[in-house]
Amino acid sequence: MFKKMAVPLVEQGYRVILPNLPGMGWTPLPESGCYDHTFQHKAAVVEGLIKALGIEEIMMICGHSMGVHAVAHLAALPSVINICRSVCFLAGPGVNPHKRVSPWLVYKYACYTYYWLCCIPLLGSGLMYATSPIFSAAGLRGKTAMSQVNSVYESALFDWEEFERDLEVLRDKGMGALVVHGDNDWFIQLDIAEDNARRLGVKPENYAIYKDGSRITDDIEDSVLQRAVIVEGGDHFIFMKHADILTREQISLLEAIQQRQQRDINSS
Repeated sequence: MFKKMAVPLVEQGYRVILPNLPGMGWTPLPESGCYDHTFQHKAAVVEGLIKALGIEEIMMICGHSMGVHAVAHLAALPSVINICRSVCFLAGPGVNPHKRVSPWLVYKYACYTYYWLCCIPLLGSGLMYATSPIFSAAGLRGKTAMSQVNSVYESALFDWEEFERDLEVLRDKGMGALVVHGDNDWFIQLDIAEDNARRLGVKPENYAIYKDGSRITDDIEDSVLQRAVIVEGGDHFIFMKHADILTREQISLLEAIQQRQQRDINSS
């Protein structure tokens, strides 16, 4: 799903790692039942992967939609924050419930109920079959029926206050940031992204706006490491439909970070 985004980065010489979290894609859930589907646990899983691979520097951690909360928490962890140079939020939720999950408590417990019903033998199989087209249309897709169910369940586990704290940690650290959103996102409204950008330290003058595939705003100065991108007409799957814009802006930020690092080396 992220191939369109990953390939141009690899061609520029970056190493791109695309992990499937437990219960997603073809990655099975641990038989012990220890995985709890929270964003904190997702971050812990990827933190373990980082340690296992011996990664000493991360230029960017990127997440889409619900994954943005996991990315923020991962980047804010004590073991990661000092080796991570930037985060990239793609069509991500904010510090308060967006319209599609409001009223929050009703949405939350409806998802809980659906998940547990799907875990009942026979009944669950029929329910997954009947509801799969609905959730696919809503964007909660999965390679397996159960991974789709897990996506629904995980969307009820947002920790809005924790995300707000994570954004504060990242901003205080001066973390590089790229917030990308479309103004035609039917799932998460644009003002959510603008609030996330503000909380990460993005100034109004450091927004790049694209229309019909072309940038209609001035270039952002290389010294600026907190940026936002708005794609006119872009929807919730912006990383698939506008991958060229996304990778262009990712590479621009990554080059700015590397230039900053080189200047710091030269001045030391």
